[in-house]
Amino acid sequence: MADQQWVLETHLQANNAVSSVTFSSNNSQYATNQAGNTTLLDYPNAPVFRIHFKVQFQTSANSLGSSNFYFHGNYQSSNDFVYDYASATSNTTMTPNSAVGTSRDYGYSTGNQQLGYGSMGSQFTNYNWGTAVTDLDGNSVASTSRRRGAWCTGWFENHFPDQAGYYPWHYHLGIVTDQQADNSASGPTPDWGAWCIGAGGCSAGPYIDTITIGSGYNFIGDFFLFRGMNGNYQANE
Repeated sequence: MADQQWVLETHLQANNAVSSVTFSSNNSQYATNQAGNTTLLDYPNAPVFRIHFKVQFQTSANSLGSSNFYFHGNYQSSNDFVYDYASATSNTTMTPNSAVGTSRDYGYSTGNQQLGYGSMGSQFTNYNWGTAVTDLDGNSVASTSRRRGAWCTGWFENHFPDQAGYYPWHYHLGIVTDQQADNSASGPTPDWGAWCIGAGGCSAGPYIDTITIGSGYNFIGDFFLFRGMNGNYQANE
């Protein structure tokens, strides 16, 4: 197959609960094409940073605070952000050309990009589902197993072609519990889920050779850092 413009640079996996994960040395790694030639993943060659993730927050709090889920590049200063969200404590409906019940948040000169209102605890109210079940492999899965918690999924993206400019991020994330606050199968209630979409940046640095993702609660999850390159430098594997 032909070489491609995207490369999976780093996969961070948190199987045990942690409070943060960090992508480091992002601009000193290499892509390799089918011919075996390598290309440095620096800002000019790979200007796009895209992080896809899935994460479970180890709490039953049905609504996280804004700073309970955050990320930042090298610098924990001069960050600003703004996003629109529907938290787990605010009912919302969405139809074409209309969103009802959403809120907005913003912050300036903060240490990071804060987006906790767009998520909720993965051990949500009544997440234990009542009884243990048996999976397809014959394993018993306890009612409170983290396998039965809710996943927050989303992505962060940044286009940063040189080291001399202010770098903007944009992001989108959401979580659905598939469970009701009153433990019923009735219409949606505040525990149904949460989401946000937003953007932000940092005027300090402005390097992003490291990217840290953290939370006020411990979490488990997977985080994939992809780099978008300005040429077909990566073998399609």
